[in-house]
Amino acid sequence: MTHPLESLSSIASITSICEVSHITERADGAVCYRQRDGEVVHIAAEKCGFEILPEVFLSFDKLEKLFIGRNKFKVCPDSLAQLKSLKELYIYGNDLKTLPDSLGALSELRILDLSHQGLESLPVWSQFLVVHYFPWNGRM
Repeated sequence: MTHPLESLSSIASITSICEVSHITERADGAVCYRQRDGEVVHIAAEKCGFEILPEVFLSFDKLEKLFIGRNKFKVCPDSLAQLKSLKELYIYGNDLKTLPDSLGALSELRILDLSHQGLESLPVWSQFLVVHYFPWNGRM
C-alpha cells in the first residue's frame, strides 16, 4: 500500500518523498514526513515550488508541525485552519501580504514562522503565539 504523500510524486519540482526519523533530516525539493503511532505528525516540504497547498496535507488530522517555507505562496492557504492539531507552522520565505483570520482558530498553534515575507501587518490573534517575523529584505 502506498503512502498518501506518494500522490505528490508527479509534481516535477519534488525531488523525493521520504519518511524520516527526525524532521531535521530534510532537503530542498523533498517532501519528508515523520510518523508517530502510524499517524503523520510532521511534514517538511520546503522549496518544492508549491503555489497552493496540496490537498493531501489536509488529510492528516494529527499533523503537529508543518514546514512549507520557501515555496511560491502569494496567499496564505485558508485551508490550513482545517489542521486542528497543528502546533507549529513554518511558512517563511514566501511572498505573503496578509494572513487569513481563520488561522486564529487553530487553538493548538504555538509557533508561527513568518520570516522573510511582505506582510503589511500581523493579525491581532498572533499576539498569543511565538511569532518569528523578519520583514523581507530581498535576501535569504
